[in-house]
Amino acid sequence: EIVNGDGMVVKIGEAGTHKKIFLASVRPPRLPQAEAAEPGAEPPKKEPTKRMRPLYDIPYMYEAREFLRKKLIGKKVNVEVDYIQPPNQGFPEKTCCTVSIGGINIGEALVSKGLARVVRYRQDDDQRSSAYDLLLAAEARAEKKGNGLFSKKESPIHRVADVSGDATKSKSFLPSLQRI
Repeated sequence: EIVNGDGMVVKIGEAGTHKKIFLASVRPPRLPQAEAAEPGAEPPKKEPTKRMRPLYDIPYMYEAREFLRKKLIGKKVNVEVDYIQPPNQGFPEKTCCTVSIGGINIGEALVSKGLARVVRYRQDDDQRSSAYDLLLAAEARAEKKGNGLFSKKESPIHRVADVSGDATKSKSFLPSLQRI
């Protein structure tokens, strides 16, 4: 299962136990700084009926998730645990890994497409990906080419009609979804 632009659930061995892992040193797409609230600032006013759907509202988050889904779902991957981030600020512990399939580092591929950024660390911080230098090089190439997050073009907009929980709205969509 692909959770978002940097997280996934993998099945471990033949036992079938599932573990949630994250790509090491990779930061998924975020809201643009103009829309993101500054710490201590008053949150922006939103329409009361519109709720935040990160997968569709954050630019390139959907593309990042789809890239991972197409590359990884149903395939056998190699997972190398780089570090375990301890729980902080109410977030649970994160197992951060380098995931590769057929010799291709998935984090590097994601960054080179411009669908994620590389986390910047302090010089003395050793909790980083084993392929950190490759990730930085991939980000530099994506920025130079203007791919994805680094593009000067308008980000893609995904229009999704959420009909869950609204029976009348669901029934109006039913004829277009039925086969003849």
